[in-house]
Amino acid sequence: MKSGTATLRAGLLKLIGAHRAGESRKPTLTDLAREHPPSQQYIAYLMRRDSGVVSAIARAFVSAKRPALVNLVHVVAEYRGQGLCGRVMRALLAGTPARHFELLVNSMNKSARACYVREGFVLEPTQGRYVKYSRSVTAAERTKMIDADTS
Repeated sequence: MKSGTATLRAGLLKLIGAHRAGESRKPTLTDLAREHPPSQQYIAYLMRRDSGVVSAIARAFVSAKRPALVNLVHVVAEYRGQGLCGRVMRALLAGTPARHFELLVNSMNKSARACYVREGFVLEPTQGRYVKYSRSVTAAERTKMIDADTS
């Protein structure tokens, strides 16, 4: 049985693949949330190109007692290298009511790690295949992110 995260990720990839194959219906946040455990609150941001194609997503689980866990950041392969990882991360950081964020990433994923560092995440001491980054966001930083993205 797949975990909620694995199921949601598989659903996202299936939706993106179906949209690329020419289905007229575009993936929505409702589609992505369909199999999400209702006991956890999350916030997700989708980026669409002018054509309507979903090009990037970032999602974080939010808890009142713990830092928000960024557990999904994905940029569709043909849109990589265009700064979308940073844009969708800034949208997530600005639009999530949490002050502290954490994420894990495969230590071999150099482009993702570079994106997270550019967006202010700091590498924490870890061992193994995954590395942990964390970041705090102040109200002033959040306002600046929102203003920069709307200008």
